[in-house]
Amino acid sequence: MDDRINVGDTYRVGTVLVAITIPRKPCFKLNARHGRDDVLPKYLESKRTGFYLSVVESGVVAAGDNIELVTTHPLQVTPSDLVNLYLGHTVDPGLRDRALKLELLTQPISDLLNERFERFAHHSEEESAEF
Repeated sequence: MDDRINVGDTYRVGTVLVAITIPRKPCFKLNARHGRDDVLPKYLESKRTGFYLSVVESGVVAAGDNIELVTTHPLQVTPSDLVNLYLGHTVDPGLRDRALKLELLTQPISDLLNERFERFAHHSEEESAEF
């Protein structure tokens, strides 16, 4: 699902209007809860982190309510795209530029994505130069 929706898309669920926001980023407590050191890295590598919703219009949601797409965000950046940028699985500058234009990203998140992109892009260029 994380790769079939866009950050900023809005959905009607019952009478509530919600918007897709940023992907979830679990913390060290995930490892602690399971008593293992490898849970968090595996979770991130799965790219199935989930995402947060914000309530645009409050209302009532009941079991069995339809989930209806209302608007698609024009920048077409999925939660999976953000995870891929964060993990360095993509160094697509066009995707990075679209992601940084998302109005709902806080400045610290934008700065982190940009910093990680630059690091991974530089690393990728060094690997290419070796061949």
